[in-house]
Amino acid sequence: MDYCEDASIYRRLWHSLEKASLKDKYVLAGFDGYVDSPVNPIDPKGAFFDTIGAFSAAIQAYGCESMDIPVTSNGTRMGGNGPLAALSLAEKGAQVVCIGALGVPLDETFAPLYEKTLVYSLAPPARCYALEFSDGKLMFGDIKALEQLDHAKVCDVVGRVRYSALVLKSDCIVFANWSALPHAENLLQGIIEALEEEDACKDKLFFIDLADPSGRSADDFNRLFDHMRVISERRSVVLSVNAKEAALVLKHMGEKMHSSGSTLPEDAAERLGIAAFVLHTRGMAIASQSEGNSIIVRTSILRQPAAITGSGDNFGAGFCAGHMLKLPIEQCVALGNISSYLFVKNGRAANLSEIRDKAGCWGGVQETLNGSEV
Repeated sequence: MDYCEDASIYRRLWHSLEKASLKDKYVLAGFDGYVDSPVNPIDPKGAFFDTIGAFSAAIQAYGCESMDIPVTSNGTRMGGNGPLAALSLAEKGAQVVCIGALGVPLDETFAPLYEKTLVYSLAPPARCYALEFSDGKLMFGDIKALEQLDHAKVCDVVGRVRYSALVLKSDCIVFANWSALPHAENLLQGIIEALEEEDACKDKLFFIDLADPSGRSADDFNRLFDHMRVISERRSVVLSVNAKEAALVLKHMGEKMHSSGSTLPEDAAERLGIAAFVLHTRGMAIASQSEGNSIIVRTSILRQPAAITGSGDNFGAGFCAGHMLKLPIEQCVALGNISSYLFVKNGRAANLSEIRDKAGCWGGVQETLNGSEV
């Protein structure tokens, strides 16, 4: 039977989702947007390269020589951390507004998003060419279009009053792909100005996803940390990262990542002045909380993924859904784990019913239903 090591957490999540609904919850997500062109590179024997390491070894073996690597194209599809998180939250039942680089006029690649969310497009989409493997992806992004995205552009397209109202109404704000947004600081400042128009509400969430911040400077990180502390005075701030991103955040905090790549200092969130610092990896997710303690929730690893790009965004969407449902943080993390797993397995965002079914599987509910009280 499909079962998970942290079965008790998933069993409690299964109970929590019995009558759960996000239909009265509002989400604002932004501010990027990509058209993705994913491919699978083929090795000299005619099989797909399974891992990034195997592909890297093949490249290294050629040294400085030119080489020709055939690929299998997977067409084009909607991309961008903001749009993917927005669509995932809409699939889970929330009322979602997505602002980003989605085409002017709207690019047909984002049709699934138009059907389920209210969209404001500020610019043409960026482009991403992704080499996908079973253990990750190599992404090559042309982000020139994102240079057009700043607070003034948002106000021009959405309307300053309307935008402030959207910020204040939202139960959850997803600020995605901080690393690739040239005017991320300006966009954050615009959100802060809107939040200052009303009293603090810590029941509402500000969720920030970095994406790969390798090109960001120490000053960039310090300003980000300052903005998160200011926003945390009015909203519950959660920073979500993968292992590579976590290592860079910790570096700029004066810390080092554990050699295992799967632990966080228990006081990480407390030192950042935010509600939680969440690390998601292939096999588990970890949340450092402002109270100075950490929780770990393990997940299953899928050996034959249908999709790679978007797994972190769907983790984040699951976590945000749990927060809006007022679940305890370990269940928010578990919900994120399942949301990510089902996206990777099926190549599409999962709804709450599908997530509850998987929580029942990982929690061993079928087994207990057949034998004893759940």
